[in-house]
Amino acid sequence: MATKGGNYENVKAIIQSGKPSGLGISIPSQRTSAELGTRRQLEDALSKISATKKDPSSLTRKMSPSILKYLGNVSDINVSLSSLYQRVSRNVKEYSEIIKNVGGEQVEISIKQPESVLDKIARRQAEGKLEYDFDNVPDVIRGRVIVKNEAQIDDIVKNIRSKVPIVDDEDFFLKPNGWGYRGRNLNIRLSDGSLAEIQIHTEGSLRAQEKIHPLYEN
Repeated sequence: MATKGGNYENVKAIIQSGKPSGLGISIPSQRTSAELGTRRQLEDALSKISATKKDPSSLTRKMSPSILKYLGNVSDINVSLSSLYQRVSRNVKEYSEIIKNVGGEQVEISIKQPESVLDKIARRQAEGKLEYDFDNVPDVIRGRVIVKNEAQIDDIVKNIRSKVPIVDDEDFFLKPNGWGYRGRNLNIRLSDGSLAEIQIHTEGSLRAQEKIHPLYEN
């Protein structure tokens, strides 16, 4: 996907200042620790993408050729990343307002880093999932809602559904995956059509997820 006048420095400056711009991107003032962490993660991602202007292979150099071939040429990759993270910049506020107002005991929000995005797209393409591309990465913006017990989860899902379309709903409490992962994973569609992820966990399932995550990271 080609970006319209992609300007990495401009996007990063907007994030640092929290002010709107001609690109139509605005990052709200961050007040909670979770939001501050998200802001730093977004700044880090944009810095990495900006670095590709001087070093086009900086995000792909460590990828094996057998995986990299699924992403296309490096210049197209960097343009696609720029476009993707400009959308992420615009969507952080909307996502934050959704996830903070669905219930639960605690909310965490994070931004997937560009090298992880590239690795995930390449591996899904290698698996034959050709629909998995820069327009359809569901977890660049991702968050977790922590609940006291599983009995609360259906009400949380109902609240989310009342605010935004849910395009995928996987209940790993009912059927844990092969790694033993338990949780409720939702892919939602934001107002501009972008996808984002919400995971719902109990404290117990979250502790288990954090133990096994390195085994299937990204």
